[in-house]
Parts: sequence; structure tokens; C-alpha cells
Amino acid sequence: MFSVAHELMRAGHRMVHGLAPTPGMSPDDMRRAPRLEPVRRFTEFISWTALHAGAAEAALVARSDFTLWCKTCAVPADGLDEAEQVSEAAVEYISAYRQNPPEVADGVPDVIEYGRAVHEPDERSTRGAVRMEPALRFWWPAVATPG
Repeated sequence: MFSVAHELMRAGHRMVHGLAPTPGMSPDDMRRAPRLEPVRRFTEFISWTALHAGAAEAALVARSDFTLWCKTCAVPADGLDEAEQVSEAAVEYISAYRQNPPEVADGVPDVIEYGRAVHEPDERSTRGAVRMEPALRFWWPAVATPG
């Protein structure tokens, strides 16, 4: 799972570098921009998961995040294919997330089985996944609102 997560992060990093100029920012500008409170809370949730969750919990959080993100990207991705005033980098970024990556969608059951094999309690495995949708519910309006 680590190598899959690492490769997904590298791909996302490359796409963000291509996408950054679309809103008139460089990647460094994006790093220096003030962090909105919902964005900070979401980042803390993901960081906490990375530091404290067992394998099964982390896998379910990742799958929940990608499932919600891909459902969100699928609709605009279809419309962006025909948009003329949207940068190619933005279209590429959104389109890349039309579907949940198979490594995430298909690999999670194996990681859950591993978590069970090392005695990760089922109730602990699901605690982070149920927090994903509420965390994103506050994140989206924060990042989608100009200014």
C-alpha cells in the first residue's frame, strides 16, 4: 500500500505543478498562501491518520477520500472536455480523477485483511472513514469560495 500511496502522491504533485498557473499562482505561491481553517483541519485529520491509524483504518480513509473525490471530479470532467476557456492542465488534473484508481479501489480489501491478521480491531478500522465526508463537506466551500 505504501508504494501505491507514494506513486499516487507523486502523480498528484506533478499535476498540481501543471495546474498551479491556472489561478495565476506558482507552486511556491500556493505553499505560502494562508491556510483556511477547514483546510487546516482536513490536513490535520489526514496527518493524524498517517501517524496513528493502523493499516486497515488508513486504507479505508484513503478509499473513502478517493471515492468522494472521484465522484466530485467525474461530473465536471465530462464538461471540461469541451470547455474552451479552461486550461489543459486543469482539464488533465480533474480528468485524472474520473475514476477511483484501481490500486486504491481494489487494494483496500487486502490491506483490511492484513489489519485483521495483525489484530487491528474492526471498530478502529472504520473510525476514520466515517469522518472523511464531514471533513470534506467543510473543505469544499472553503476552497471553492474566492477571496
